[in-house]
Amino acid sequence: QIEKKVRELSRRRSWKKALERIDATTITNMNRYALESKKLGAGTGITAARRKRDIRNYLTSCIPAIPAWIMPIDRVAQFFPAQLEMFDVVIVDEASQARLDSVFLLALSKRVVIVGDHKQVSPDGGMLPVAEIEQIVNRHLADDPRKANWSNADLSLFDECKVSFGNMVTLTEHRRCVPEIIGFSNQVAYIPENIRLIPVRQTGTDALPPIKTIFVETGFVRGSSGQQVNQPEAEAVAQEVLRMTKDPAYRNMTIGVVTLQGSKQQEIIRTRLIDLIPPSEME
Repeated sequence: QIEKKVRELSRRRSWKKALERIDATTITNMNRYALESKKLGAGTGITAARRKRDIRNYLTSCIPAIPAWIMPIDRVAQFFPAQLEMFDVVIVDEASQARLDSVFLLALSKRVVIVGDHKQVSPDGGMLPVAEIEQIVNRHLADDPRKANWSNADLSLFDECKVSFGNMVTLTEHRRCVPEIIGFSNQVAYIPENIRLIPVRQTGTDALPPIKTIFVETGFVRGSSGQQVNQPEAEAVAQEVLRMTKDPAYRNMTIGVVTLQGSKQQEIIRTRLIDLIPPSEME
């Protein structure tokens, strides 16, 4: 009971402290910031430059009053002023997906917490032309001894901080996926690095099997890269989805199909499903 009361008291005091920092002018600027952000849209109209300037001004005036800001990195770069240590703490989530140009975040705060996993998705920097990146690096960072790093579009903020600072704390408790999924991740990614994730979530005895593999012995691929199709596999997928729609264990569940062959394979599976399953069931 004491712990419960302390938590409630802390929550109320935190809200009270936060609300005391917000005066009428701040509320007005917050509302204007929200309104202008909505009107900005994709930020490509003839009034976009003016709106971005106004948004930046409204946002800057709100900074001292707001205890925590949550936004994507590109909006931080777009709307916050480049001011050293303007925050007490910056937390970068999914930093393994953040490109290396996100390093500017380290200058905005006294302390930075980098959260990520180098075993997961890499940054989308690989979509940028390498020659264009190298031109920019040579123009602005020619004397930087680590120039080669800046030219590498596959490096993430997590990679750079891991090499530069160390001090990593490995979080091993996994709360989202069922044990079988975590077991698969352990086998292919983490155990080879002497790390074992511990599944916290447990499933009941009546749960559906989380992983099931079906080998299509007659499967074969034809077509060029990006246009490949595997007709026997597409048929097997469609028949399995049909079976699931008739299985009471899957009642009131939605079903998704993911294919790594490409859009052609997707269309074959979709067409076959339309043939097999009534429109109401598909919907």
